[in-house]
Amino acid sequence: MQRTVNFDRDVLERARAAATYLAAYEATAGVRSLADIVNPAVAAYVAELERRYNDGEAFRPVIRMPPGRPARRAPAEPPAGVPPPGGADAPVDRGAPVAAPPDDLVL
Repeated sequence: MQRTVNFDRDVLERARAAATYLAAYEATAGVRSLADIVNPAVAAYVAELERRYNDGEAFRPVIRMPPGRPARRAPAEPPAGVPPPGGADAPVDRGAPVAAPPDDLVL
């Protein structure tokens, strides 16, 4: 499947340079195209997101993504008057932060 994705210019230029060099001079690297760099990187990041935010399961498939970039949302907070798990004074565990993709990465 083909999908248009916008990358940070520097990241794209570095990936293209790496793919071109490796395809021409380093056959043992197993990189013959830009897709050989992008697909494993995206797969690894998605697997990490599934592990952290969906109990290691794949997220629900979507038929079509909405156009544009969704607005950033603040982390969900419990409704007013509802104590967090462990009592009102217990810290809320939001898990370890995950590195965000570049701002201009659009899938």
